[in-house]
Amino acid sequence: MKARIDPPKIHPLPDDGKARPFWSVMIPTYNARADYLEETLRSVLRQDTGPEQMQIEVVDDCSPSGAPVVSTSVGSEGMPLRNGEELLVRDNALQFAEAAVQLARNPELWTRLAVAGRDAISRCYSPEKVRQRRNEIYATLKKG
Repeated sequence: MKARIDPPKIHPLPDDGKARPFWSVMIPTYNARADYLEETLRSVLRQDTGPEQMQIEVVDDCSPSGAPVVSTSVGSEGMPLRNGEELLVRDNALQFAEAAVQLARNPELWTRLAVAGRDAISRCYSPEKVRQRRNEIYATLKKG
């Protein structure tokens, strides 16, 4: 039996009044456990100096179980996805983290958004749809 290995704790920086530069936190996941994701987000937010100073990106690396998407409005622009239906759209670090924690604590919402998001992307960006669109572009270029 494997021993459980807890992720390391990330302690907040002291509040020394020094200005910090804008920074991004990338959190790659693959079949992420909700409790690990929540602890990671809480650790990051304890170091937050405000939404104008920090960006958080949680990236799922194609987990076979599927994961719901939290994106910014810019990140989801042009995609056939609706806020609250196939993904959650949040435009600052605090709202983004709160949405991720909400998903981690609500298995029904997690599953509904994961399935709806995967289905929407599969319908619009299946290999056949991409090939069809590519062929349309090629045909247009040949005419011109």
